[in-house]
Amino acid sequence: MVEFALVLPLFLILLIGVMEFGFMFNALNSVNYATRDAALIAAEAGNNSAANCAIIKQVFADLGAPTNWSQVTGIRIYLADVNGNGANGSRVDVFTSGSTTTCVTGQDSLGHDITTVYPVSASSSTYPPSQRCNILAGCPSLNRTGIDTIGVAVSYQYAWHTPLGNLVSGLTSAPLLTKSNAFRMEPVL
Repeated sequence: MVEFALVLPLFLILLIGVMEFGFMFNALNSVNYATRDAALIAAEAGNNSAANCAIIKQVFADLGAPTNWSQVTGIRIYLADVNGNGANGSRVDVFTSGSTTTCVTGQDSLGHDITTVYPVSASSSTYPPSQRCNILAGCPSLNRTGIDTIGVAVSYQYAWHTPLGNLVSGLTSAPLLTKSNAFRMEPVL
């Protein structure tokens, strides 16, 4: 009985830790998948004026259960270098939580616009769709000699799913998960 009483708390913490790791790993993979899909949409959308809405729509479409839209703290659409870096550079559109963005996502059978409201809004815009180069020969008016590489980064505030944060000292706040992916834009010849 004494051995059981000594081992049971450690076993429960280990079991809860494994379960929490599974939830966190799922959230990390979901965020990574969402950024990869959104970066692909960004590469295909090019300099279309509705590109940012398409990118945001894809991020939220890919964040399925057990992830939660309300935990997305930011989306960055940025001009990347050939290695995919540049999320904190000078050319970036930043969407943060706290307000909303309304996007037209299609039309119904009567021709009326279908709109969707996403829980992020533009807080700064130094890389709008009109400033994106998807022309194979480059964009002299934008001072670019080739096609842009566009990246999408998502910040997601993970929330504990188990009581692990209360059981283990030092785990008071859940981690902020941030992932990014970048693709070369599809060229216009």
